[in-house]
Amino acid sequence: MATKKVSALSALTSPDGAEELLINDGGTSKKITITNVSKLNLKGGDLTSADPLVIDTDGNYFDVTGTTNFAAMTVAANRQFTLQFDGILTMTHHATNLDLPSEANITTAAGDVATFQSTGANTVQCINYTRAAGTAIVAGSTSTATSSATGVIKIEDDTEQTVAANTVSATAGKTYGIQLNSSDQAVVNVPWTDTDTVYTLPEANATTKGGIELFSNTDQSVAAESVSTTANRTYGLQLNSDGQGVVNVPWADTDTDTTYSAGSSSALGLIKLEDDATQTTAASAITTTSSRTYGLQINGSGQGVVNVPWTDTDTNTTYTAGDGLDLSTAEFSVDLKSSGGLAIDSTELKLDLSQDQSWSGSQRGTPSTVTDGTLDLDTANNFEYTPATNPDALEFSNETAGQSGFIKVINASGKSITTGSEVKKGSSWDVSTAGTYLVSYYCDGTNVYVSASEALS
Repeated sequence: MATKKVSALSALTSPDGAEELLINDGGTSKKITITNVSKLNLKGGDLTSADPLVIDTDGNYFDVTGTTNFAAMTVAANRQFTLQFDGILTMTHHATNLDLPSEANITTAAGDVATFQSTGANTVQCINYTRAAGTAIVAGSTSTATSSATGVIKIEDDTEQTVAANTVSATAGKTYGIQLNSSDQAVVNVPWTDTDTVYTLPEANATTKGGIELFSNTDQSVAAESVSTTANRTYGLQLNSDGQGVVNVPWADTDTDTTYSAGSSSALGLIKLEDDATQTTAASAITTTSSRTYGLQINGSGQGVVNVPWTDTDTNTTYTAGDGLDLSTAEFSVDLKSSGGLAIDSTELKLDLSQDQSWSGSQRGTPSTVTDGTLDLDTANNFEYTPATNPDALEFSNETAGQSGFIKVINASGKSITTGSEVKKGSSWDVSTAGTYLVSYYCDGTNVYVSASEALS
C-alpha cells in the first residue's frame, strides 16, 4: 500500500476571518473564507418586508417584519435560507420568481416559518412552509354540502354575533335541520308561532305593583311644577272606580269674593270694550300737549268711551296746479315742454334722448383713477391710469358704441404696457417709455380705437 507523507502544518491560533479554506464542489476545487463559513448557519438581522424582499448575507435565518406584500426576492444563486414571519402579509406565487407550494398565493401569520432555495439569481422556490397554527397551506378542493354528502356552506352574514348561544338542550320537538338557501347560505327554518299574544297586567293596589289607566289621553302642555319638600303638600296616588290614577288634593279657595262692580269715577271696577275687534293701528306716542287729555267714561251699555271734542277746521278742498303741473278734475299730471328733453314712459318720467341736447352751463365727467389697465366704460368716460404691475395690459370692458373719452397714462417708471385684442392702434403707438401720455379713444361697440400723444413734460 502506497503511503503519501504530508508535512505537519503549524497551528493558526488567531484567525482574522479572511483566511481561506479549500473545498471540493462537484470535482472542482473552490475556496471560502472562514468568515463566510461561520455565516452558513447564523441568524441574520431582521428583514423589513418589501417588494422585492431583499435577502441579506449576514446569515441564513431571518425574521421578516412588517406587512408589505411581495411577489419576488433579491438574492444570489445557490442559497438556502429560512424566513420566520412576524406579521400578516401575502406572498404572490410566480412560476419563476417565487414558486410557492400548490402554485397558490400564501397569506402568512405571525410565527409561520418557510425555507427557500435560490436556484438562480432572484429565482426562488419555497421547499417547506410550516404554519404556526399547524394547519395545511392549501385546503383540498371542496364541494357544496348536500343532505347526502359532506361539503362546505356559506354563513348568512359576516357580522359577529355578540348574543351568547342558548344552552344546548334535549327537549323533544325542538331540533331543526340545517338547509341551504339559493345563495348556498346555511339557514334553519324554525316553525315557531307566538301563541302568547295577550299580556294581562294586574291592577295596581296599595300592596301590589300593576297597571293604571290615565284619566285623559290629551297631552298636558303645561310644564310640571318643580319637585318640593314642603310639608303637608305630598298626596298619594289612588284609583277611581274606573281604574284611573287620581290624586285628591284637599285644596280650598279661601278667596270667595267673586262679585265685581262696574267702575266709576270714585271706585275701581270693570268696564266693557266698545268692540271686540283687535285694533291693528299702532297707538300714537304719549304727549304732554295741553288741552289734549280726555277722560275715560262709560256709555249706557257700560262700555268705556273717550269723547274727543275735535272739529275739522281745514275745510279747503280746492287744489291749484303749481308750476310744471296740470290739474284735470282731481287728477294732477306733469306739464311737459315740447322737445324739452323729458317724456313719460308708461307711468314714469324719463329723459328723452331722441331730442337734440344743448347746454349753456359747463358739463364735466369725473375721471376714474385706476392702477389696473382694464378700463370699465360703465364707470366713466375719462380715466387716469398709473400701471401698478409690469407688464400690464390696456384693455376695455362694457364697450358701448359711440362712447369716447381720454386716458391720462402716468408711466413714470417705464412699465411695459401691451394692449387687448379689441384695442386698435397705429404703428407709432408707444406708452411704455417712461413719461406721461394723453390717449384719446373711440368705441364702436366691438373695437376701441386709440391714439396716444408723445410723452408730455
